[in-house]
Amino acid sequence: MGRGPARRPSKGTPSLARELLGAVEVERTRGSGETYTVIEYSAQVQELLLALYRDGNP
Repeated sequence: MGRGPARRPSKGTPSLARELLGAVEVERTRGSGETYTVIEYSAQVQELLLALYRDGNP
């Protein structure tokens, strides 16, 4: 049975796990004045993602 379509992340409160690990949303502004949101990762999260990538885990 499939999972269905992917859902966009909610604009609600960040999950406790994400907050504890250090993955945060940061709002930035383009030169045109348009704002957008990026996700920035702490060094701890970057190391975890790199380890998962190298181990071949999704």
